[in-house]
Amino acid sequence: LLFHGFPGTGKTEFGKYLSAQTGLSFTVKRASEVFDKYVGETEKILSSVFTNARLSKSILMIDEADSFLESRTNADHTWEVSKVNELLCQLEQHEGIVICSTNFLSNLDSAALRRFIFKIEFKPLTNEGKHIITQRMLSEVCEIPNDLSELDGIDLLTPGDFKAVRDRLLIIHSDKISWEEVIRELKLEV
Repeated sequence: LLFHGFPGTGKTEFGKYLSAQTGLSFTVKRASEVFDKYVGETEKILSSVFTNARLSKSILMIDEADSFLESRTNADHTWEVSKVNELLCQLEQHEGIVICSTNFLSNLDSAALRRFIFKIEFKPLTNEGKHIITQRMLSEVCEIPNDLSELDGIDLLTPGDFKAVRDRLLIIHSDKISWEEVIRELKLEV
């Protein structure tokens, strides 16, 4: 699976949801956990990551996949090509579920894109989605008004924006705050 789209749209959370629904464990790997400064070591670590996912019957999520699967046409060094090649080989041979996520679909190698059976775009919330997330996430920080149309004018809101605002307001305020302040914070977050 390839999950792509705006940051904060729920790519990792959806991976966790799939894990819960399938009963499989969930492993997330980021570039900082896999890249090594020594030539050839990144490829060994990638191989180990896939082996461990297979043995533990885990859904493997490779976050920020553009770090791993960048276009090889712009590569200056052979090690830049070899890490992409290794990941492509691992993806083809792996029998379990692998999710790669990226905020930068256009940076991915064209051969990598062909390896994914499903390419799923995660978009900012619709107006209906904003209203649902408001009810679920912000009721503990403010009184939710009946009319939520003020949210409709805030473009590109994601679940991650709502979470950041909620968490920040819970830290700063001990009492519930005004709806106007919530709106102001959401606009600032975007």
